[in-house]
Amino acid sequence: MAKFRLIKTLWGIDDPISPSLFKSIKEEGYHGVEVIRLAWHMDGNDDGKNLVESLNHSGLAVVCQIHTTGGFLRNGEYIYCDEYDVDAHKKDFKKQLIECDNLIQRVQAGGFVNVHGGVDAWSLDEAIEFLTYCLKEIKETVDFQVTFETHRQRLFGNPF
Repeated sequence: MAKFRLIKTLWGIDDPISPSLFKSIKEEGYHGVEVIRLAWHMDGNDDGKNLVESLNHSGLAVVCQIHTTGGFLRNGEYIYCDEYDVDAHKKDFKKQLIECDNLIQRVQAGGFVNVHGGVDAWSLDEAIEFLTYCLKEIKETVDFQVTFETHRQRLFGNPF
């Protein structure tokens, strides 16, 4: 039987990641939280120890977002998509998928990955090349679900 599970995004939440924040999210009825890679790169190290401990303390699952050629700060500004080149997106997808796998393996309630990938202005051939690569990497690298979100500036996010 299918289960309906609520996932809370951390967009707009100013409180730092902590066991108490995640406990309150769990008490609101959420199954997990969606986080961008800065959530584990900004906690003083790159291994996400604080994020993982907070998730495990509260019993929440994690949804890791991948923003290909993005997901980092430059001069204090969040970079969402920094490249047009298909090969750059493929390389970064693989790197971030491995990062997410390393993180999810340590979360007791598990999780999955949600991808904001590619560029909406790519040709059909470029989009197929990227997605074919991603599907191969997913099959060979991880054993959890990976979804691709419809989002502005990204594949599937533009009607042309």
